Amino acid sequence: MTQEEILEGNKLIAEFMGNEKVNKNTSDDVYFHHYKYHSSWDWLVPACRKWDILSETENIGCKDYEDLSDALDAEISTYLIEPTFNQLVLCIKWYNQQNKNQ
Repeated sequence: MTQEEILEGNKLIAEFMGNEKVNKNTSDDVYFHHYKYHSSWDWLVPACRKWDILSETENIGCKDYEDLSDALDAEISTYLIEPTFNQLVLCIKWYNQQNKNQ
């Protein structure tokens, strides 16, 4: 992954987790650089768990959500953080697009 992809993914996951920039004048590169979703299971697992419980908290139960969840579960079972990070980013992009369309 490139640094740009890492930054974009960390930003997307951080926003999904409810983290927002306090100082809007700070660049994304500076603000989101300290997030470690791409390199730490301690950071990534809570975000994966939040994705998993969306079906309970937001009543999402469509086929696309189930397929994305299955793909995320498959990546987690490989114990490789980069593919899991990438799959969660895809899941969140889909989720954001669904919310944009509503």
